[in-house]
Amino acid sequence: MNKLLIITGHSQGLGKAIVKLFLEDPDFEVIGISRKSSGIKNDRLREISLDLSDLDAVRNNLESIFPDDTFTEAYLINNAAWIGEIKPLSKIDPANLIKVQNINFISPSILIGAFLRKFSKPSIQKTICNISSGLAYRAEYGLSGYCTSKAALAMQSEILAMEVDSQTRVFSVAPGVVDTPMQDNLRDTNPEDFPKHPNFVKLKESGSLVSPEAAAKKIKYMLDHGDEFREVVQDIRKF
Repeated sequence: MNKLLIITGHSQGLGKAIVKLFLEDPDFEVIGISRKSSGIKNDRLREISLDLSDLDAVRNNLESIFPDDTFTEAYLINNAAWIGEIKPLSKIDPANLIKVQNINFISPSILIGAFLRKFSKPSIQKTICNISSGLAYRAEYGLSGYCTSKAALAMQSEILAMEVDSQTRVFSVAPGVVDTPMQDNLRDTNPEDFPKHPNFVKLKESGSLVSPEAAAKKIKYMLDHGDEFREVVQDIRKF
């Protein structure tokens, strides 16, 4: 094994689908970071239980996350995200404002910095892929925490692309509207706090949601054919 994938939020949904695809390649070692196990049984998968809202825990576990082995290719996919409280800002618990930023922006930034320091050798081909959202660029009533944290991560990606060397690729990729537990949260919320609630109910009822497996295949294609995707910001609905 001489290739490495580190991915957050790997226990379900899109993250789990991505892990399964990477494990099809026997050259890959995969490190999955989530609060709970994925249930995937594979000797090349190491799971780390970690709450990304706890910044002290993230900082204290950096050494265990990034292995010392020599790799020719290393990938970091920041997939974990929390929708936060779905309601107007005036109704949101301040603790949850901090939590959504920690999970969606601060912890990914910490992991990116550690990843680049650990795999600094020019001989290592590095790829950083931040899972973004159309809501990084579109304001939505009741989703201030999610929209602002995703917008911050998207901007971080574009700045990062300016800072890294030629051996490092950076992507901020929107996976489309994927059928994940986050969609369940949007449908279960109070319509008074989230006026777009009927739209998300209709997406599910009409079968318009993208499966995690379909989205994962497109993301994997993008990562495997990085030279075809020159821009940092990508949207899988366009390829």
